[in-house]
Amino acid sequence: MRLDRIFRDLFLTIDQVSQAAGIEKSVLRYWERVFGDYLRPSRSGGNQRQYSQDDIRKVIRLRQLLVEEMYTARGARRRLELAGELPIAEGACGSDAPSSGAGGAGGAGGAGRGRDGA
Repeated sequence: MRLDRIFRDLFLTIDQVSQAAGIEKSVLRYWERVFGDYLRPSRSGGNQRQYSQDDIRKVIRLRQLLVEEMYTARGARRRLELAGELPIAEGACGSDAPSSGAGGAGGAGGAGRGRDGA
């Protein structure tokens, strides 16, 4: 069996992803709720989150948009749509009101100070 296939089939726990990405577990859970159509790790038999390589790539992408580039959740969603990473939602242009709680706990998402992206 090739090594790349082994790594592709490995899953990480929320603790491991949190440590590797530098994002609090509560923020990861929040991002799952807000971006559930984008980030949805599978669950083990014991209902624990199992992050695939693709899920980890998405966490890194959300961190880039929400933390580093300081987009609001709405703005990050729009950027993902424009990049073809999410289907464009009906009424995607919506209001220009700032999003509250864009990144969740600990300020990791830039709540209230980010870019709208619309």
